[in-house]
Amino acid sequence: MVRLPTAWRPPRSSWLVGLVAVSSYVIGAWLLLFPLGLADRTHLPGCACGDAALQVWFLELARVSLGHGHMPFHTSLIDYPSGINLADNVGLPFLGILFAPVTAVIGPVGTFVLLLRLGLVLSSLSAFLVLRRLVRSGLAAGVGGALYGFSPYMTHQAPVHLFLVFVPLPPIMLLIVAEEVSRSRSGGAFKRGMLLGVLAVAQYFISAEVLITTALVAVVTLAVFAAWKMARRQPPRTQTKALCRLTAGATTVAVPCLAYPAWYALFGPQRVLGPTQPVTLPGIDVLGSMLPADRYLLAGRILGWQGPTIALQGDMAFVGVPLLILLVWVVFRFRNLIAVRAAAVLAVAAWLLALGPRLVVNGRVTHVPLPFALLTRIPVLQDVTPPRLTLYVDWAAAVLVAFAIAGLVENTRLVTRSTGPRAGTRTRRKAAAVAAIGAVAIAAALAPVLPVSRVPIAALGTAEQFAGGSVSHHIPTGAVVFTVPYPSYPSDQAMFWQAEDGMRFSLLGGYALRPDPNPLLNKTPLPTAPEAIAAILSRPRNFDISTGLLEAARQQLLDFVTRYDVTAIVVDTTEAKPAATVADLVSSIFGPPLRSGPLDVWSLAAPNRAAAST
Repeated sequence: MVRLPTAWRPPRSSWLVGLVAVSSYVIGAWLLLFPLGLADRTHLPGCACGDAALQVWFLELARVSLGHGHMPFHTSLIDYPSGINLADNVGLPFLGILFAPVTAVIGPVGTFVLLLRLGLVLSSLSAFLVLRRLVRSGLAAGVGGALYGFSPYMTHQAPVHLFLVFVPLPPIMLLIVAEEVSRSRSGGAFKRGMLLGVLAVAQYFISAEVLITTALVAVVTLAVFAAWKMARRQPPRTQTKALCRLTAGATTVAVPCLAYPAWYALFGPQRVLGPTQPVTLPGIDVLGSMLPADRYLLAGRILGWQGPTIALQGDMAFVGVPLLILLVWVVFRFRNLIAVRAAAVLAVAAWLLALGPRLVVNGRVTHVPLPFALLTRIPVLQDVTPPRLTLYVDWAAAVLVAFAIAGLVENTRLVTRSTGPRAGTRTRRKAAAVAAIGAVAIAAALAPVLPVSRVPIAALGTAEQFAGGSVSHHIPTGAVVFTVPYPSYPSDQAMFWQAEDGMRFSLLGGYALRPDPNPLLNKTPLPTAPEAIAAILSRPRNFDISTGLLEAARQQLLDFVTRYDVTAIVVDTTEAKPAATVADLVSSIFGPPLRSGPLDVWSLAAPNRAAAST
């Protein structure tokens, strides 16, 4: 292995450089999610539904559980009475516990918005600090940190996936591994492995998927280097010993901490019985790295291009031709540096895996198998979503860009020192021209991936009714609540109601992973809502509902309430005529609501249950 030259070892980061970097990242995070407030309690990025509702729900669950003095791995607060396996779901317990005092003050929605911004800022700052160990230039580290923290992957995931945006730990973990294999001695590897284990535990309780993908790309990169050394008949004995000691240290910490959560996820009650995602899920388009898929990035705005994309991937894989040329030049120019070679291997490996199990060309999934197809047969690894591996492509690009800028800065310094004040005008102009051309080239390469469109903002809607207490005091503590619409992906607004109400009641239905071997059905709530009511809600606004359907819905609702011990019903009448029809149906059975519009509430206590028996 080639050690990092001491010329590239940076001095200690100055406070000024760090302050400028942090300020820039904070401004970027603010602009990306503008006009959301710092911790907006009434609006969310993207939509107030789907994954956002689930993550807000998990943040409030962590606060409530911490107040009770324990963190469960199973809860029946949703999908009552069977409940869900929390170890199998992205529960964000680390962030939920750490920010529980904040959630108690500003609410789970405000905490979610705040953490989205913190995820962007801290991920950028982490990359900046890691890059400062590789390059001397604070400017280079700052730009590299911004490229990682505001990459196409990050800006695409920011509106909906907090657990995929809060990624300050992967660069640190990869740095620990990289530095270990670059050392000539393995002394202290066990202690550094223990630190790696602590980081792995923290990452597991933020996102197990990110921990798995980080380990995956690290192993693949190390395997490539080992194969290269073996091909040159230079067995990496020292590096192998260091990695063994590093792994032993990490295992000493990680195994005791993660053994029970991992067992519960794999064998606990209500565990997911199959892959959490379809194993045939396509990866990124092979052209997606060169052509913008939408107008969210500057490249898409300039070209007006609607390139190849699959589902909701957008520009996650976009690098752009100018930046790709720059990265190739950096690898060639600094090929003697182990950090550059490692970044190049990491980028290629992550990109190949991100292509998924089958090659996708211009939006068409071909039958050409790719390396990721092997992972679809391995438990745990088959849960990885291929396009999300572009995070590591962006990290590798950030490392290479940092070296490009650092090389330009260093070259300018050397030229300036060698020419001196007595140098001729032509020499100084030549040095200035080289620096200017290099700066323009790097800026032109980075500009296409700059996000220029802000994230759309959605109002929290009816959940504010719960936040104000105008609905919650009609629902008894510990109640089992049936809501219309029935909470399921993506219409899971009732989970906002529950989170804003401090988890005082249990919900029938909800959005979470469940024990269905079919990955297309494991997010479907069980038990299902009364079929006749679901049929009414699916009718168009001006569609006349038959008397027979209403009578069937009436009988099914009575049976449903009795079977699942429903103690309250909430109907969102903003769903226009179908929901209003259901509200009338509930009133005909249980009497008038205790509160009406836009959320009608029935408490099925003794007075209203008497009405149901008539």
